[in-house]
Amino acid sequence: GWSKEDVRNYVVENTRSSIAELKRRGVWGLRFEEGFSEELLEILETSAQAGVVDRMDAAQLLEESEDAQVTLTALRSLLRDVAVSRAGMSAEALQNADVAPRLIAIARGPLGEQAARFAQAAGETRAALQGNANKLLMFDLLLDTLAS
Repeated sequence: GWSKEDVRNYVVENTRSSIAELKRRGVWGLRFEEGFSEELLEILETSAQAGVVDRMDAAQLLEESEDAQVTLTALRSLLRDVAVSRAGMSAEALQNADVAPRLIAIARGPLGEQAARFAQAAGETRAALQGNANKLLMFDLLLDTLAS
């Protein structure tokens, strides 16, 4: 697992550009597409017990999102909050305070210990999609990482 210091360093180094990107696109936290934040949270809440078909369905849902970059940025934002919560930081440190109880519950579960690593994987997926990577395949690989 990551130490508190590792999580803090990751957060400082890797979330400022994500927040700036969301602001630039007129987006903040989870409020970028009606109902979609709920889908992202459900993916995180069920990732540990999701089977192959469930992950494929979730990958399809993510692939159909209007803007993969914004989707992955929002996912990283959620994962960042899970990592922050897991590291013992206060709820005030969460970017998505409106869903803090759910994020804290996720942090206490199996995903919590690996949240910073998964946030990094989401960032790598975002970078790959800026090239010619297949969107559905990249989301499928990302969700397989979440389940492992």
